[in-house]
Amino acid sequence: MARGHLMVRLPPGRNDELGALTREFNRMADEIRNTYLASISTLAEVVEAKSRYTREHVERVEALVLATVEVLERRGWVRFSSHQRFLLSVAAILHDVGKIAIGNEILNKSGPLDPAERQQILTHPEVGALIVERMGKLERAAEIIRCAHEHFDGSGYPRGLRGEEIPLESRIILAVDAFDAMTMNRPYSNGRPLADAVSELRAEAGRQFDPVVVEALIEVVTTQEAPTSSAPQADSGLYRAIQSPGNGAIRPDDPRRQGDRG
Repeated sequence: MARGHLMVRLPPGRNDELGALTREFNRMADEIRNTYLASISTLAEVVEAKSRYTREHVERVEALVLATVEVLERRGWVRFSSHQRFLLSVAAILHDVGKIAIGNEILNKSGPLDPAERQQILTHPEVGALIVERMGKLERAAEIIRCAHEHFDGSGYPRGLRGEEIPLESRIILAVDAFDAMTMNRPYSNGRPLADAVSELRAEAGRQFDPVVVEALIEVVTTQEAPTSSAPQADSGLYRAIQSPGNGAIRPDDPRRQGDRG
């Protein structure tokens, strides 16, 4: 198995001995991958319990991220392997996992943050990256998470990276997360109309967001096939797969609080 790769399987062997070895290898590979998926599912559950965002937010973010990659690939701007997509899904699902280290009184505060509280919020990308790094073989996903709040013009955090210094995957997650935050309905307010959110994305292109990513995301969200805030369509996503009842994870009918900060 290639170092750091969780998706490798071998084709069936041509004789009994090779076939037995192949089956054993594939069984072990499946066990390793399932262990990672169980860990990811557990972390996602912890984040959902901590945050007021709904589980549907995570589904939508992953679905929109993958759909944006498809547009970028179709335009010939990028090519992702299946393993790169897997790591991107992990990062999209766990991009805010570092918030488990921040107090609920800060995450759920309705008013402005004071400087000390703001400083705590700024630590969550690094904390999240360290958590995912400790899972092993997910270093790339950890780096994507670490950079998921960096802005294209260098005004983001935690390191003030700019432009292509920021991993493409992080630039995609940033734009998608912001779009979903703008358009999602909350108990105390309705989401912004699609046209307003698209205008905001374009206004921030070149500042907060990568202009290329913005145009790809806009293509996704303005087509009928796109997953939306009211109708998440993550049928092929990793998050929906690990949340299936057979994996012992979160059931779709579990109550979740809504909203979030950061």
